[in-house]
Amino acid sequence: MQKIKFKRCTQFITALGIDFEALKKLNWTTHLYGLYSVAWYCVNNNIEANSIQANLTDLYSKYFNNKANQYSYNLMDYKNSCSSRTRSAEQRQKRLKAILNYCTIQGS
Repeated sequence: MQKIKFKRCTQFITALGIDFEALKKLNWTTHLYGLYSVAWYCVNNNIEANSIQANLTDLYSKYFNNKANQYSYNLMDYKNSCSSRTRSAEQRQKRLKAILNYCTIQGS
């Protein structure tokens, strides 16, 4: 069952159509954990990739291209969750919540 859900999460991420070449930092472990967490949440809650695609792309584009490091609201929450103890369950949960909020999904 876990293999099936993992495959569905991978398919979900593929369906997002993210340009990993343009967003190279998204390949970093911290961001991949966040992305897979979002995919897992969406797969388990029957949320389609196309319903968050634009907002998720916008989040990552703004986050990675922000030269002044001035973030607001959910972007700041996301940034803070990526700054320390990035692999802790608490930080992963904060990262997931920030992404879900940015994508206007009521998360846990």
